[in-house]
Amino acid sequence: MEDVIQQRFRDLEHELQKVQERLSVLEDRGIILEETEDNGHAEAVAEASDEPKKKPQKSEKSLKSLQSEKSEKSEKEPKVDGQGVLEVYVDESVWSVFFVVGLERSVFNGFLDSFIAGLLTLVNLVVQILFLGVILSEDFLGEPFESKKSAARLWRSFVAHDARHLDLAGTSLASRVCGQDGALIVANAQASLVEEINSYLNLQPDQFNTDGFRPGAVLCMLCILIWSVFVIRELRTYLHSFLGLLTLRRGGLSVLTQGSEIVSYQRLGLLILVHLCRVVMAIWLLYAGILWLASTTSIADLILNCVALEVIFEVDALLFAALMPMETRFSLRKLKPMRISYTRARSQLEALLGVVVLVATLFVAYTHLVAPLEQTMLEVKHELCGGNAAFVVSYSEDTQVARGVVTTPSRDLDLRTVSQTVVDDYKFSDSSQYIWFSATLKQFQAESARSVVEEVQSTPICWETDVFQPTGKAAGDVLLVSVADVRLNAAELALGQVDSSNQSLSMRERLLSRCHAMRSFCDDYEGRLLRMLCGATCCQDARASFWYKVEALGCSQLCPVQVSASECVDVSKDHPNWHKAWDEYVPALSHHFGEDVSAGGVGPQIQQIVSFMKSVGCPALLQLDMEVITGARWCQGHSLLFRPLTFFCPQTCGCLDNATATAHCPACA
Repeated sequence: MEDVIQQRFRDLEHELQKVQERLSVLEDRGIILEETEDNGHAEAVAEASDEPKKKPQKSEKSLKSLQSEKSEKSEKEPKVDGQGVLEVYVDESVWSVFFVVGLERSVFNGFLDSFIAGLLTLVNLVVQILFLGVILSEDFLGEPFESKKSAARLWRSFVAHDARHLDLAGTSLASRVCGQDGALIVANAQASLVEEINSYLNLQPDQFNTDGFRPGAVLCMLCILIWSVFVIRELRTYLHSFLGLLTLRRGGLSVLTQGSEIVSYQRLGLLILVHLCRVVMAIWLLYAGILWLASTTSIADLILNCVALEVIFEVDALLFAALMPMETRFSLRKLKPMRISYTRARSQLEALLGVVVLVATLFVAYTHLVAPLEQTMLEVKHELCGGNAAFVVSYSEDTQVARGVVTTPSRDLDLRTVSQTVVDDYKFSDSSQYIWFSATLKQFQAESARSVVEEVQSTPICWETDVFQPTGKAAGDVLLVSVADVRLNAAELALGQVDSSNQSLSMRERLLSRCHAMRSFCDDYEGRLLRMLCGATCCQDARASFWYKVEALGCSQLCPVQVSASECVDVSKDHPNWHKAWDEYVPALSHHFGEDVSAGGVGPQIQQIVSFMKSVGCPALLQLDMEVITGARWCQGHSLLFRPLTFFCPQTCGCLDNATATAHCPACA
C-alpha cells in the first residue's frame, strides 16, 4: 500500500513540474494574468492548469489557442498614429466614492459605509469652502498694502519727529526706525514694516529705489509658480478622468467592478457634476492661493504659506486615507482603469495648453499683484523714511511757536552721551556716582521738572563757601557733602572732565580742589551746574566775564560778587577779561537763541559793536547802552544771559554817584 502511495506522489510531482514549465512558457510569451471576479486571486487566462493529467498534445493545442487569443486582443487595442493608450485609474479621494456608491453586488451596499462616505464628502466640501472663505477674507489677507501709505504719512507727521521721543543719544524716532535700531520700545510696527520692505526689495536703510536682485519678489514668483504647477497638474488629472468617463459604455445599470465598463446615464451625469465641482474648487483655490502669496510681505512666511496651500488642496485625500472604510477603498481599487487613446497632436496640444495657462497665470500675477506691491512698498518707505529724518519739533501752546532742532542721523555707539554714561554707571552696580535718587516717584517728577533757577533756589546756601570750606555754616553736614559730590561728578561729566583730585584728601578738601581745577570752565554755557556748586570760584570775581553769571544759569545770589575798593573804577580797555568777554558776545547770543546770530542780518552790526567796545572801553557804553537783539541795558544786565556791566564799568554806569546809582551797582567803598 505504501508503495502505491509513493508512486502516485511521484506521478503528481511529475505532472506539477509539467504545469510549472507550461506556466513559465506563458509568462515568457507575455500572456497577462487577471484577477478572478470572486476572490481576486491571479489565475491564468488559459485553462492548462485545470486538468493536470491531460495529454501533452492537448496542452500544446491550448497554448496555441492562448497565443491566438492574445494576438487578436492586441489587434483590438486602440493605437493611433503610433501612439499608446493612457490608463486612467480612479484616485483615492472622497470625490471618487461616487464611482461605486449604490452599485449592485458591491460591498458598498452597507448603510454605515454609505453614510460615512457621504459624510466625508460633505465634510471635505465644507472644509475647503471654509478655507477659501478665510483666505479670501479681509481679516486674513489684511488691509491692502496701499492703505499703509496713509498710515505711514500720519505717523511721520504726528509721531516720528516729536521731541518727546528723543532718546538719550539725541536721535529722533524717525532716524531710529529707519535705521533699524534694535533698541526701540515704541513704533515697533513701523520698524517691522521698514525691515520687511528692505528684506523684500533688498534695500539698504538709506536706499529708496530697487537695484537688481529683489529676493522677496523672486521668491514670491517662485512660490506662485510651484502653486500654479501643482494646481495645473490636478486639473490635468481631472481632464484625464473626465475623458476616461466618456469612453465608458452607457447602459441602464452601472457595472464598473471587476473590469466591466458599463455606466448608467444618471451616474455619468453625477460623475461629470463631481468633476465640474473639483475643477471649480481647484480654480478657486488657485486664485485664492496666488492672492495670498502675493500679499505676503514676509520672506520667511512665503514658503510656509505655499506648503499650507498644498495641504488645503489635499484635504480630500487626507480624509479618504484617514477615515474612509476599508471596504469602500477595496471597491475603488477593483475598478478597471479607464483607457484614453492619445495621438501625437493631442499630446502636444495638451502640453501646449498647460504651458500657456502657466505663463498667463504668472504674467497676470506679476503685473497685477507683485509689481504693484513692489512699487507700493517703495512709496511706503518713502513716506516713512524719505527726506529729512534727523530732526525733532516741539510746539508750545502758550507761545504758539514751533521750535525744532537737527538731531544726529543715527546713534553713534562710540559717542557716549551724559545720560548713557549715567545709566551704564548704575545698571550693574549698587550705587552711582552720578545719580542722586529721589525718595518717591512724586518727588522725582517734581525735581526732574525743575529749571536751573528753581534748582539754585531749592538750596538756600552757597555750596562752595557754606559746605566745601571748613569755615562754612554747613561744613559738617554729611548729607550735603554727599549730594555735592554726586552733583560735582555730574558737572565734570557734562564738561567732559574726570575727577583728578588727590584721593588722600578729605571729601570737602577734594570738592574745593575740584572747583579750582575746573575754573576755566566757569565761562562756558554748559558750566551751569559747575557755577551753582562752585559759586565762589565762578561767580564772585567782579572782573570775570559777565556772560552767564546770572541766577538762571547757575550763579546764586547767595554767592555775591566780591568787589574791592580798587575795583570801583572802570576797567581799562586793554584789560584781558574785557576783550575776552566781548569775544564771547556772538557765542553767548547763539547759545541763548539756539542759532548762529552772526549768520543773520545783525551779524555785521554785532561785529562792529565788538570792535567798538574793545577799542573804546567802558565809555562806549554811553553811546551803545543797550544790547541790540535783546534790548537789555548793559548796565542793568539780562536775567537770562549776562550780569550788569557795573562790575566792569562802575563809573560809566553811574554807580559812584548816589543820585544815579541803581540796585545793579556793586557796594563800592
